[in-house]
Amino acid sequence: MSFWSRIERRIEEITGDLLPDEFTERLRVARKTLQSGDLPEAEALLLSLTQDRPDHAGAQVLLGTAFLKLGKNDEAFSAFELALEYSRDMPEALLGRGWAALALEMNTIAGDDFRAAREAAGGDRELLAEAYTGLGTVFRLEGDLDKAIRELRKAVAESKNDSGAIAALGEALSADEKRSNHEAKRHLVRLAEREGCPAVALLALGRIALRDDDAESAISYFERIPSDADDHLQAEALLGTGCAQLLLGEGEAAESFLRLAIAREPRNPTALARLAEAIGAQDRNTEALEAYQRSLDVQPDLGVAKQALALALRVGDVDRGVLLANQVLALDATDADALTARGLQLASQKNSEAARATYELAMEGGGSQETLLALATLELQAGNGDQAIAWARRALQQKPDDKRARALLGACGAASLGVHLQADSEWYDVAAATRRLCATHHDLAALLPDASVAVSEYDQPLL
Repeated sequence: MSFWSRIERRIEEITGDLLPDEFTERLRVARKTLQSGDLPEAEALLLSLTQDRPDHAGAQVLLGTAFLKLGKNDEAFSAFELALEYSRDMPEALLGRGWAALALEMNTIAGDDFRAAREAAGGDRELLAEAYTGLGTVFRLEGDLDKAIRELRKAVAESKNDSGAIAALGEALSADEKRSNHEAKRHLVRLAEREGCPAVALLALGRIALRDDDAESAISYFERIPSDADDHLQAEALLGTGCAQLLLGEGEAAESFLRLAIAREPRNPTALARLAEAIGAQDRNTEALEAYQRSLDVQPDLGVAKQALALALRVGDVDRGVLLANQVLALDATDADALTARGLQLASQKNSEAARATYELAMEGGGSQETLLALATLELQAGNGDQAIAWARRALQQKPDDKRARALLGACGAASLGVHLQADSEWYDVAAATRRLCATHHDLAALLPDASVAVSEYDQPLL
């Protein structure tokens, strides 16, 4: 039996008088129509009933329920208010007004109504479960996960088969990154096996799978979210699928899903940040930095700012890097990449000593790959070959796959040996420089014949 249909059993209690058989039958038909999902017809029937008997609290509650399901939240709130005028402590009306208030972002009113419904429930476990679910939802929306979980656990304890309460509890548990996923999965996996599993439960399971690096399972949960779910849930499912594609290394597919998510929620900072990652994975770095900036414009976030800063330094965009560094340093005054960006700006202004001091300050906090590369470059430009080699070697040891570190170490080594080549030098120039190097360094003399052969082969094109 639908939760809202329970008021049919309380008609006489609600009105305090005997109702005509004809009105009672019309009310029964309206309730069944509402239960069947024919919302426009149910709305029409209930409007007619409430026009005939505006003081009938039960009919007003059913009308408010129809309005809620149709997304007519203002009308729903008014209908439940009318019901409460005639039956002040009617828990169903309090619950209905609470959900309508939540939909209208009137969280304080919603919380008060759910508390009042809890007191008016008279020990009815189904009513208590609904009241606790409402309170938990209020706390969840306000970002108080501990209180949300506390209330939602009470809801599940009162009604162990209430899919809505179980889904809300599992989602809240999954959102708390300090907690293990075990309890959330225990509730949600069991729920996912049921037909008509709430979309919020599938969304939570998908997010848990992402945290477990199980991209395939995450996608399977997100795909099950029905197309008639509200826009926010669908946007979150698209966002989750995009993140899963990123996890699989599919940058192009990730970008496609993330753009669909942003089309539904253009100011979703998380979707914009993940879009930046997807674009960056395709080496479209300028676009990626612009997407990061859009995310930060919507909602400043230290983690996103650090990601953007790391990309700006990696691609050599010092000007943008300095702007991002200012945002990072406002929240973390010791961030190595941010200090390195400031040092790079000083170095570009030929203020080498100030740059070196800034890099050293970054190293005091542990430094970063960018700090090591910046120090190696600074020492190379200053002619301090041994120190440059030491910093470049340390950078390569820290990240053996870093092509920039490998190239910089080569440049430092070449400079220390007196070899000066441009980045676009031809192979012949490299061979000739190698022969000169072997001829002028005693410890490389044994390699001179091979180096000479290499040059002579380039002198004879047919070889």
